[in-house]
Amino acid sequence: MSPRALFLTTSYPRHPDDWAGRFVAEFAADLVARGWRVRVLAPGRGWSPPGVERLRWPAPPGLFDGHGAPEALRRRPLIAPPRAAAAQLALTAAARRCVHPADVIVGHWLLPAGPAALAAARRHGNRTHLVAHGSDVALLERLPRAVARLLDRVAGITFVSRDLSARFAARLGRPPTARCHVHPMGIPPPSPCRATLDRLRRLAAGRPIVASVGRLVPLKGFDVLAEALGHLPRPRPLWVAAGDGPERARLADRCAALGVDLHLPGPVGPAARDALLAAAAACVVPSRPIGRRREGTPLVVLEALSAGAPLIASAIGGIPAVADPAGALLVPPADPRALAGALSRVLGDPALSARMRAAHRRAGAACRWSVIGAAHEAALRG
Repeated sequence: MSPRALFLTTSYPRHPDDWAGRFVAEFAADLVARGWRVRVLAPGRGWSPPGVERLRWPAPPGLFDGHGAPEALRRRPLIAPPRAAAAQLALTAAARRCVHPADVIVGHWLLPAGPAALAAARRHGNRTHLVAHGSDVALLERLPRAVARLLDRVAGITFVSRDLSARFAARLGRPPTARCHVHPMGIPPPSPCRATLDRLRRLAAGRPIVASVGRLVPLKGFDVLAEALGHLPRPRPLWVAAGDGPERARLADRCAALGVDLHLPGPVGPAARDALLAAAAACVVPSRPIGRRREGTPLVVLEALSAGAPLIASAIGGIPAVADPAGALLVPPADPRALAGALSRVLGDPALSARMRAAHRRAGAACRWSVIGAAHEAALRG
């Protein structure tokens, strides 16, 4: 009989090109390809990959939509906690209704999915497994230790970086009892859109393209990249920043003041993202810490490697463990001059760029769902 999984998530794509929670949908689709039956309990209605059944739970508005719960908690600290409590109750009630039949309940993001998975599993004895991403452990570090120890009652937890796994153990104050795994999320093979690729090259008009992909929020450090590009001699490269967020207007104003040519296409789908990475002379991931928050293993790191885009990234969170062995250039976070120096090296040395592209493609092939999905499946089987 096919194994059955119920995913609990606060973020899930609304359409095929939606970036929000896309890796959750890809994880579910990979399990279906491996013979699983998968249902996903997600906020709202919308798209789901073929073979993956989408179920709905009524998430409170303004918490998980937009740019995610961490940004909502930061920008609206008085409104977000009551809504977070309401979300916990709503997801738990929905999970209890949907839990049968399921061999394993898979919670993406430790809160609110962890307590909901444990509560739902009490009725039928389901296995419980959590997947921890970049903001999860930072939230636990702000909450009483008892919350982390409650989550440690699940059968297993997959962390997307060793940094997050170590911080979770530190928060527990003892070795975890849950079986812990460290695997980044996977990525599909690149499939660049030819029309987008041609448009980008016309837009660049012979200049090198510096690419970034991600939400325009402080954690991503795009203001640091703006300052770094401002340190480069003219003529400067074209910066194409795919994504959207509350920092968009501020970033555009700063680039105008620095004389940096910035193109903001907004959120892009997978084919347009792959085209951007294929056209890029460098892909930059300038993430930095915001309080306790730091990156797990950003998918753009894996996507840049797979596409062979020369990667320059901050040495923070789970980034070095993936980027350093692949030959990427790592710089201290929030250091525009160090970032400018790395950009000058890559843009000014064709031989270095060629070596990085070849090494990145070899490393990126191991990050695809067709490979790494087997490790995730083994973790779910316990």
